[in-house]
Amino acid sequence: MSNVKPAEISAILRQQLSGFASEAQLEEVGTVLQIGDGIARAYGMDNAQSGELVEFENGLRGIVLNLEKTTWVSCFWALQRASKRALR
Repeated sequence: MSNVKPAEISAILRQQLSGFASEAQLEEVGTVLQIGDGIARAYGMDNAQSGELVEFENGLRGIVLNLEKTTWVSCFWALQRASKRALR
């Protein structure tokens, strides 16, 4: 078994992680038009696809269910009353 020095492992890890970008980049933004019974109707995000996971400004997540010409419909996951009020 070879002798592995902690300093060598640390140096390798630092080198590999030096190029890591921890900032998230927002690519598209939509606007919620209507909310009711765990369903949101929104427009924008022209590249949204059916089945795609979306995240709303307050952290709620949903899945794109129905794509129309100018709008899309999302169903919330784990919708709670407080979260529903926060979106209004």
